[in-house]
Amino acid sequence: MAFGLVCLQDTRPTRKTKRYSDENPFMRLDVMHTQSFRLAPLMLVVALGLAIPTVHPAEKSQPKAPKPENSREKNLASQQDAAGRKYQQFEKILLQMAEALRSADPDRAAVLLKAISQSKEDLIELQFDQLIELLGQGKLSSALKGQNYLRDDLTSILQLLLSSERDKQLKEKIEKLKAQLRELNRIIADQKRLRGETEFGFGNKGDLSLRQRKLERRSHRLSRDIGEEDKKGSDNKDKSDGGQQGKQGKQGGQQGQQGQQGGQQDKQPGQKEVDEASEDMKSARKDIDEKKRDDATKDQAEAISKLEQARRELEEILKQLREEERDVLLADIETRLRKMLSIQKIINQGTIRLDKIETAKRTRSDELRSVELSRKEKELVKQANAALAVLKEEGSAVAFPEALTEVREDMKTVTNLLARADTGEFTQSVEKDIVTTLEEMVEALQKEQQNKSKPSKSSPNCTPQAPPLIEMLAELKMIRSLQLRVNRRTKKIDKLIKPLKTLKPAHKKAIEDLSKREGRIVDVTEILATGRNR
Repeated sequence: MAFGLVCLQDTRPTRKTKRYSDENPFMRLDVMHTQSFRLAPLMLVVALGLAIPTVHPAEKSQPKAPKPENSREKNLASQQDAAGRKYQQFEKILLQMAEALRSADPDRAAVLLKAISQSKEDLIELQFDQLIELLGQGKLSSALKGQNYLRDDLTSILQLLLSSERDKQLKEKIEKLKAQLRELNRIIADQKRLRGETEFGFGNKGDLSLRQRKLERRSHRLSRDIGEEDKKGSDNKDKSDGGQQGKQGKQGGQQGQQGQQGGQQDKQPGQKEVDEASEDMKSARKDIDEKKRDDATKDQAEAISKLEQARRELEEILKQLREEERDVLLADIETRLRKMLSIQKIINQGTIRLDKIETAKRTRSDELRSVELSRKEKELVKQANAALAVLKEEGSAVAFPEALTEVREDMKTVTNLLARADTGEFTQSVEKDIVTTLEEMVEALQKEQQNKSKPSKSSPNCTPQAPPLIEMLAELKMIRSLQLRVNRRTKKIDKLIKPLKTLKPAHKKAIEDLSKREGRIVDVTEILATGRNR
């Protein structure tokens, strides 16, 4: 029997439905390797260790002569059991690595612990056990669906590990580039000041020459700092190709010069211009020493021009990195919301099924089902908190965090209602609002990812600002949706309480929540109008 991760043709939801990529990320080890993620060894463990026994749909549609003692089913169950044991070992490795990295690298340790926590929340081990049982009983159709759910959950854990590490790398690159731009701006400003003093004859020759030498050294240090990223990725190439070119250069001849030209071509964007500016500074210093003020001024102007070109190149790289960071963040939030949406729909269906049973005819089993739905809704509250933390940490979005806050509060309301086995009209209306809001947010995030980022304006002497996570138009549309939702909820509550002589505690709390939501909508609109979020 072949091993692999299953791609199902029958995707009708039974237990839960989640979106997953048609392209299997577990099989793309070459991509992981080229991206050089620090957690690649962990991904290798997942890719090689988590083999789910493949059951092809053709095997169930074309009956064959049964083998004695159901050997095929036993073989599948045995393979599934082996995969489950490998996953248990994988979790142990994650935990051991998290403990080992707790002091040295707490951020990475937190990512590993988060992956373990998500595994527990998704009941991965229980899913393996259920699959083993289904395969042993020969229920291949149910096993296919179960394997699809399991594959989806494993993919989610993989994406968590990869995206968290990629986020960290992007932030480090952006911070480093911002520091380089700050130093470059200071060098340009100091060089312009020195050029003015040189041109008009201010200061003595020794002081001007000394200051020019310091600027030259600072430019050299900046060039080395810019080139460090290139050295990290091409150490081996430099040792082989560069070493051979160096030997040929020592022997003299055209090949050595070609090697030097090749080395210049391998420089990072902006590094070549900074190096050339350093040479112009060196020439200017010699001219100052020789009292050639006009020549020194021209060399200093050339240096300034090349430094400004380097700044434009670094700013372009920073812009691209920030757009990439924005895309990664949008995709991460969308994935979180889609997962919440799929689970919420399942909870809604369970609520409707329970509500069809009259309260007086409900059994203990029905009550436990309601409690289980409440527990699932409580887990969604945790997921909403995690997504909300990501949005608030980013800082530029305003309406979207408020929308997600309302979703979270509605989830808390549903949790309490289902815990009391209240599956009535009000509970279902709140659940529908949750689904509607999540769908609107997912659709808006998809549009944001499809739209090309507008070029950010930057002044010549400061680092360009990061683009907002959500564009103004999308934020305004979300505010409108928030207001419409308050309006609908007000009408719904009014309809429910009119026949009642006294208000239920749930209705009183709902009215208080609406009042608070209206106040928050006013605050969000004001923040957006004044631009305090930018």
